[in-house]
Amino acid sequence: MDHSPKKYSLKVRIAAFLILGLLFLGLLLVLTEFGFRASGKYPVSGFAYDPDLIWRLKRNHSETKQAGDQTLTISFNADGFRDKDHETGKAPGVKRIMVIGDSYTFGGIDYSDEQIFTAILEQNLNKDRSGAYEVMNVSVPAWATDQQLIYLVKEGIHYQPDHIILVASPNDIREAYCKKLYQLTAGGGFVRLPVKIDWKTRIGWHLANTSSFFQYLQQKVLRKNYGTFFDIFRHYSVNFGKEDATDWDRPLYLEDPFPEVRDAKKLFTLLIGEIDNICRQHEIRLLLAINPSKTEYLETTDSLYRPGAIAAFMGKVAGTYGIPYLNLYEKTKQLPDPLSIFISWEYHYNETGHRFVGDQLSAFFRAHQQ
Repeated sequence: MDHSPKKYSLKVRIAAFLILGLLFLGLLLVLTEFGFRASGKYPVSGFAYDPDLIWRLKRNHSETKQAGDQTLTISFNADGFRDKDHETGKAPGVKRIMVIGDSYTFGGIDYSDEQIFTAILEQNLNKDRSGAYEVMNVSVPAWATDQQLIYLVKEGIHYQPDHIILVASPNDIREAYCKKLYQLTAGGGFVRLPVKIDWKTRIGWHLANTSSFFQYLQQKVLRKNYGTFFDIFRHYSVNFGKEDATDWDRPLYLEDPFPEVRDAKKLFTLLIGEIDNICRQHEIRLLLAINPSKTEYLETTDSLYRPGAIAAFMGKVAGTYGIPYLNLYEKTKQLPDPLSIFISWEYHYNETGHRFVGDQLSAFFRAHQQ
């Protein structure tokens, strides 16, 4: 082989140019990323891929939002929940309450961490016994009973909660069935199915979680939406696909629902039973509550629609397993104006609603703690 100095130095120069070019490109990308992050126009996605749960909130992440004259900061802890960090071991004499839920429990993005009902629950319980109760907010928007069960088995049980308050929503029945993380079997049981997200989507999702520059590219150039609900639901549908094109929850309230709704209720009942079984095995006190749906208090000419039907169904499920049950639909119905607890332009709780639910949960917990 020819190792003449002239040829060898040419190879060295080419390699040096390549290395310098890569370093320059890397520096350019870093500076570009820094510039996009500093602008605040293209924040990274707060939803992260999870191989068992499909999605969860991005760990150790925070977002800010301007609400009038107030700047709100929403913080996610090391586990990806809107909460402070918790050690797996409890401090002596402290009762730990794990509140599991969806976007209602998450609290939306229009109120501070201190204004949502899980924070109010902890404040109320500690008024007379400061520091005696520790409330964990374990909630992710659009999580349903299926993901809540998976989380509890995989991670939640290691936190040794004394009580779990499962705050369900009517749409949990639909979502847990339609995502097919669990499926009914011919023998009357259910089986868990693996998460299936293709590698291209996983890469796009990861970049959306980590790069503001990629967020710019996918929104302005690529026309993609990795790391958003729209992309998640492209892989995992959450509607029945029948009679629910505009109102996904309507089939749940029909007088005579189609077979998929009946199967969804069967699966939900089994999932609650499994959560109850896990709690009993670990000597955890399980409590069940249901969020009311704003649509249940709106006037309708739909004679087939039955407000309160799902709250009544969940009451029967709770009774089947002997789980204490808080029917927030009925509690809200007793208010002079039930709509007063909801945000006017969408379906989640407003500040009044968070206070109302926090107070109701506090009284419910006190009545059933052991």
